[in-house]
Amino acid sequence: MISFLGIILPYLIQLKVKSNLVSNQKNIGSLFGDSFGGLNCKHPEMPLIAEVEIDLTLEELFFGCKKNVEYVKDTLQFSSVLKMKTSIEVEIKPGYGTKNHLVFKGKGNDSYYYPTSDLIIHIKEKPHAYFRRLENDLYFTHHLKLVDAICPEQIEIKTIDKRVLSIPIERIVSSKFQKRIKGEGMPIYQEETYSQQTELTKGDLIIDFEIEFPKFIPENVKQVLNSVL
Repeated sequence: MISFLGIILPYLIQLKVKSNLVSNQKNIGSLFGDSFGGLNCKHPEMPLIAEVEIDLTLEELFFGCKKNVEYVKDTLQFSSVLKMKTSIEVEIKPGYGTKNHLVFKGKGNDSYYYPTSDLIIHIKEKPHAYFRRLENDLYFTHHLKLVDAICPEQIEIKTIDKRVLSIPIERIVSSKFQKRIKGEGMPIYQEETYSQQTELTKGDLIIDFEIEFPKFIPENVKQVLNSVL
């Protein structure tokens, strides 16, 4: 019994202290009794919000996923506050991006004097090998030879969800030319209507063109080009 009380008593005292401080934060000294006349102590600082950054691929942001996020927080352990690693499972909705910040109430740092702070998870987007995201639109750079830029037909592009788009090009392609394909960009996440949507609206796919010029043109070909261009 004595050994049990020796273990549990400090913890019970701390709970009592924390309860009293929360209910009377303006006069911390009164916790030590009126005989001391109250101590003119500074108020303890509130616990810092815990913030974590997670790296996500464009595919994870396109389809949505669940991630187990590990982070370090201040944790109460009897008479000490220790830095301890913990984890939380988060749901990434289709269309999330760097502007979405996930807030989890009471999952941050512990304190003897205040409620546990919040946890905020920030999203960082990993670079993609082929696509570049700008808000809800996706940009893709298509490389083509000079002859294909002058005499274009159609191009094929593989999308993030593994479909192949056959896109007709109906004009001569210059380095400033862009082709916009409606509804082939990122899903547009809107919290207020997400649960009601069977299919999310998407942004656009914008195709830029990079023309590959030949390093050498024979003289006879130059003459033919001069006669037709």
